[in-house]
Amino acid sequence: RQALDALLANPASYRPPVQALEQLKENRIRDYCSGSIYKTANKDDIGLNGQREPLFPSAAVPLTPLRGEDFSLVREGESAPSPVQAELTVAVGDLDGLQKMLALGVDNIIITLNSMRQHREKWDLDRLKPILNQRRTDQRKILLETPRIVAQQNLDALYNLKDWADHNQVDGFVVNDLGSLKILQSNERSLWTGYGLNVTNAKAAAFMKNLGVHRITVSLEMSAADLHALTPLEMPMELMVHGPLPGMVSDLCLIQTALAGSPDCCSQKCVQDQTALLDEHGQAYKIYTDYHCRNYIYHPYERCLYPYLRLPLSWGINSLRIDGPNYPPKMLTRVVYIYQQALQECRAGLHINQAGFHRLLKLFPNGLTAMPFIRFWDTANQARSFERGMEI
Repeated sequence: RQALDALLANPASYRPPVQALEQLKENRIRDYCSGSIYKTANKDDIGLNGQREPLFPSAAVPLTPLRGEDFSLVREGESAPSPVQAELTVAVGDLDGLQKMLALGVDNIIITLNSMRQHREKWDLDRLKPILNQRRTDQRKILLETPRIVAQQNLDALYNLKDWADHNQVDGFVVNDLGSLKILQSNERSLWTGYGLNVTNAKAAAFMKNLGVHRITVSLEMSAADLHALTPLEMPMELMVHGPLPGMVSDLCLIQTALAGSPDCCSQKCVQDQTALLDEHGQAYKIYTDYHCRNYIYHPYERCLYPYLRLPLSWGINSLRIDGPNYPPKMLTRVVYIYQQALQECRAGLHINQAGFHRLLKLFPNGLTAMPFIRFWDTANQARSFERGMEI
């Protein structure tokens, strides 16, 4: 603030205040660099040995995946639970997945335009025209989701997308940044926020509503208690209940850096083998790459809230989202069918079938997690205490 005030007061004679710079240095978490402002970042800017991070605030810990007995920790009581209503939204990453979701009759389908090289199929919007423009007599919606990162050089593509949508039957957009939200605002189509906008509180949700947003996807970082505090809002909310958990997006290509190659020269090593970061416990954080060579780093375990679906549904969550672009269409179909059955049971006021959870565990032998939605869920006593606190 002091530096900005001094600059505004006298731009011609401005010099960075030495004392303030020293204070910043003393309180740094990492050493400073100019990042990607003047050039593409490389390993010399980042530092791979950790020595440039004197106050590194965290360390890797062994993660515990969900187990079959975790389902029994959720006590729903002897009487039948109350019927609840919610939609099912599925995000897809290819045409085959889109066709299968249409056949399954899911309520909403999101076409994610954040194409990954590992998927080996980049969206061709013209191939979507026959599907979008066919007459849909039901209430199902097909929405297009903008990429997680939209940089200045991507804006022309975003304006072209808006023009294309104006001539085709697109029901709406899902946006992950405020710039895309502003560009894609329209009275003709629904506007939802993705979890990339990280809505975590009532003020942020109200801000989005004032901007014309019709539905928010709540942050993946929220605990059940956080979500419970948010749900009294009179605004449709969606919760991602199954899918890969993104941890970080990096402009620096970690794969190319590990190969000691130039970040400006793509070797496409990422499409040859599945790459991952390994922590000291041997846990693998998968890396996916988009067509701008950004790296998307994912949690070792897939997110799965199947055992706890009645918590958000009973609080008024309007829609459950399955994030499917990273799944082969056949696997995605199985996952969606399991959640469809659970939703039918919830709508009928029945207990959720435990068999569905065990089928999910078999589909994902590498592990599933409910973190951070459920934290410290270690014993049945803690589970029951949690339920009493949430007034289920």
